[in-house]
Amino acid sequence: MCSTVVGKKNIRNRTLERIEKELTAFEKQSGKAQLKTKYALMPHRSMGRYLKEFKSGKLKVDRSKVKREAKLRTNCFSA
Repeated sequence: MCSTVVGKKNIRNRTLERIEKELTAFEKQSGKAQLKTKYALMPHRSMGRYLKEFKSGKLKVDRSKVKREAKLRTNCFSA
């Protein structure tokens, strides 16, 4: 495995941990504070790509996107 792949995996794991913490805080909020948090998380470069919004407004980690990106990142091309 390439060192860049390992590095990307570590970054992805830290990002997912951060998302879980943010979602826990999101669930505890209500009203405008919850909307503010939601609209800060969804367009976020590193966190937004892993989030899925349901019709009810609930946010959840989209595990299929996580798996897809992990699969794409495991290909290591050497020159």
